[in-house]
Amino acid sequence: MIVLTDASRASVRNMKESSSGGVTIGNLMPDEPTFVRLLDTVWADRGGLHDDLATPEQATEWFTRAGFEQVSDFTDDQARQVRRLRDSLRRLAAHHTADTRTRASSPVSLAQAVDVVNSYAGLPSAGPQIHLTSAGKLRISPSRAQTLEDVLVGLSRKSIDALTRKEELPLRACMAPACVLYYLQDHPRRAWCSPLCGNRARAARHYARHRTTQ
Repeated sequence: MIVLTDASRASVRNMKESSSGGVTIGNLMPDEPTFVRLLDTVWADRGGLHDDLATPEQATEWFTRAGFEQVSDFTDDQARQVRRLRDSLRRLAAHHTADTRTRASSPVSLAQAVDVVNSYAGLPSAGPQIHLTSAGKLRISPSRAQTLEDVLVGLSRKSIDALTRKEELPLRACMAPACVLYYLQDHPRRAWCSPLCGNRARAARHYARHRTTQ
């Protein structure tokens, strides 16, 4: 089981090293909502594509850093469940954003993605309860510790909202060279997932212009 904690964004910004000895992209984008960071557990660098959820150990580590506390480590089956949902959400994100990036493509078909996300979003999940403190105050508390299924239900529902909303903060695919990430566009002029990708895109344009003038 896993339970939610009050882990602060500041602790995530520390960009701790992963079990493989590197810094994961998810840790470099702490201000994105958790479901977007789940999409971005597939990322790329000069070494190729990487998956922050490739093993149960990595899945345990990522969920802990994302603000969830592990009561027990992920099993192989749980890690597969998380990757299946993540791949489904990435397929829906690609459809929603008209993302044609071959490198970012998901192994899940569109129909399969819809079924997987709906299968989680339609499940019952733990709800809040009210309790009376010793001082006579009414306080809210979780009805029970959240299971992994509860967390995946919540992520599915939040993703559905983002994938269907038409107003502000639309989901976007980062079109910088070699990038495979998604982000919420929190400003009309924001065109990249991060300043790093913005710099990479500008450098690529500069290089292209320089070659055409030679």
